Parts: sequence; C-alpha cells; structure tokens
Amino acid sequence: MIVVDVNVIMAKTGMLGEKNPLLEAVYGSLSGMAFGLLSPLASQPFDTIKTKMQAEVFVAFAIV
Repeated sequence: MIVVDVNVIMAKTGMLGEKNPLLEAVYGSLSGMAFGLLSPLASQPFDTIKTKMQAEVFVAFAIV
C-alpha cells in the first residue's frame, strides 16, 4: 500500500496560483465549477433508484 503525504507534496510544489491572488481565484473557481458539474452526474443514478423504490412502496400500500 502506497501512502502519500499531501503536506509533503504541497511543501515541495506549492499551491497553484500561490503567488498571484488572481490565479488562485481563477483556479478555485474552475475547481468549484468542475465539482458543481460532476457531482449531479455522479449522484443522479442513485436518486433515480431511490425515487423508483419509494414509488413502488407507495403503490403497494395504495393498492391494499
């Protein structure tokens, strides 16, 4: 098992845009937009399954 210490990597390489506040804001905004776009794509199948399961339970109780 390979263990990577993020603090060691950050100490050696630094953060993107560390010296320039504008670049830091751009990189932060781009990473936030990427997360905002990808998180619904990753969670949508699970939401669909959950909704179908809830609808089946509702229909089962409504028929009885």
